[in-house]
Amino acid sequence: MRIYTNFKEMYSEVLRDVAELGVRVKSESVQNIQDVGEEYDMKEIIGYSYELTETEDYANSFTNRECSWLDAEFGERINPHLVNPGEAWKLRREVWEPFLNRYGKFDYTYNQRMRVQLFSLISELKKKPNTRQAVMTIYSHQKDIEYLGGYRRIPCSLSYQFILRREHLNVIYNMRSCDVTTHFRFDAALACMLVNYVASQISDTKPGSLIHNIGSLHIFRKDMEGIF
Repeated sequence: MRIYTNFKEMYSEVLRDVAELGVRVKSESVQNIQDVGEEYDMKEIIGYSYELTETEDYANSFTNRECSWLDAEFGERINPHLVNPGEAWKLRREVWEPFLNRYGKFDYTYNQRMRVQLFSLISELKKKPNTRQAVMTIYSHQKDIEYLGGYRRIPCSLSYQFILRREHLNVIYNMRSCDVTTHFRFDAALACMLVNYVASQISDTKPGSLIHNIGSLHIFRKDMEGIF
């Protein structure tokens, strides 16, 4: 596993790995889009992992507009009240508007999957700081298994596990799939924000590492110009 101390360097190296080591694969569906064309053929690395030891400097890798979306999206994710569709998506309208359904909502939001779990996990970490059970699941086998094949969007994120050791809170972030050009930087930054937030809720605790495991890390043909 490669270990990085700098977010910007990490992203540059991950992008280069996909460009140089990725294997070409044909996509059959993407999110809730079925029967996609050649523009969604991809270069892919499976079973990709890295560790980022410094999780507080991510903001320097984003524009002001991108930071505004990250702040709004994270705020909605940790909101204890139900949020769907929320307002954050409007700050990256070009990415998220196509996924609104006919009722003006998303098939799921991270808020819907996180809000019931997050505060219970923080409480558990306060009571039992050495716990190995502080796992927040995003993928639901009860809900998402019914929509395989692109019938509805299902989460790319599987889980976040929080491990508090030597007064530092680490997060192990597991994903089934990640688009390196459109989503990877944002997914990693939101995981950094999450570990910083949870650490701030626990006395005498500092943010530690992000350990990021991705089943399919890929780039689509439509995004390859200027990269390959």
